[in-house]
Amino acid sequence: MGVNSGISEKIKQYRTAMGMTQEEFASEIGVAALHISCIERGTKGISLEKLIEVCKKLQISMDDLVPVVEFDDSLKEKWIGEIVECLRGMSTVQIGILKRMISSMDG
Repeated sequence: MGVNSGISEKIKQYRTAMGMTQEEFASEIGVAALHISCIERGTKGISLEKLIEVCKKLQISMDDLVPVVEFDDSLKEKWIGEIVECLRGMSTVQIGILKRMISSMDG
């Protein structure tokens, strides 16, 4: 699964603003430079753990990467079902991280 193109572009934008090459950035977060290239082009996905590392290294929050979108309430049940299916494929560690992220949200 690829990365949302908006997120990919923002990762590249923040990385270049910090003056880091793909190689330097990849080394900092423990992946291959080719992986960073693929992420920034939106052709390769990124794990939740690595996305958190990306945010820490770039000194940004997840909100800085994920665009705010107004959602139609009629889609709520559909999305809940899709989220549950995604959760089934996650590791216990990933679910724990996600739970902490959700718990920290207001509302």
